[in-house]
Amino acid sequence: MFGLQALQQLFNPTSASTRCDSARLEELLSRGSVAVVSAACCDATSTPKDEELAANLGSALERTNLQRPVAFGTLTGTRQQLRDAGAAINAVALDFRNQLGALFQNQGLAAFPLLLVDGRIAFYGGVPSIDAIAEKLSSTLGSEAAATE
Repeated sequence: MFGLQALQQLFNPTSASTRCDSARLEELLSRGSVAVVSAACCDATSTPKDEELAANLGSALERTNLQRPVAFGTLTGTRQQLRDAGAAINAVALDFRNQLGALFQNQGLAAFPLLLVDGRIAFYGGVPSIDAIAEKLSSTLGSEAAATE
């Protein structure tokens, strides 16, 4: 099996961190963020989808000239952080918690991996194409290419 540490490196190859715990909620849900929530913590068969998403996301980020770190979280770690936040949860995290709960209740592990863009669920239930990811990134975050020219 690939393992959570290897998946963390897939999504953040320049990260010196070898931790395999979930990114903090702030990393997953912040404005301008790109993040993945994986079920690799719960389902060893999810690794191929995570790998395909990492490849497609990397290609889409290159295509759109967006320079973004990709936050990686696991379902278990993310749900635990949402529970731990309790009443102190902000509106964005509350909305995400409700969406995550509904997806998990209705689709189970088949809803994963999730791709979040700008703190919101952009794709779930499969691996989106490079074109679909690039379109979402461009429409939501814009292109940094114009800023660098």
